[in-house]
Amino acid sequence: MARRKSYETPSSGRVAITLDKRQFKEVKKISIEFELPESEVFQLAVNLLIERFNALSTEVLDEKGKDALFE
Repeated sequence: MARRKSYETPSSGRVAITLDKRQFKEVKKISIEFELPESEVFQLAVNLLIERFNALSTEVLDEKGKDALFE
């Protein structure tokens, strides 16, 4: 069987993550404060991370790695 060069990206998906007690507590606080379900808080967080990542130049990412996201 030949190897596939690309795969279709599904329209949605699930990801299992593990949070420590502090992280989980903060997510719950944000959820209550903004009156959003926790799943929407996670979607917002992921979208913010993607926006920050896309705003960085490749030179900065190569130089600083993940630390560049938190400046």
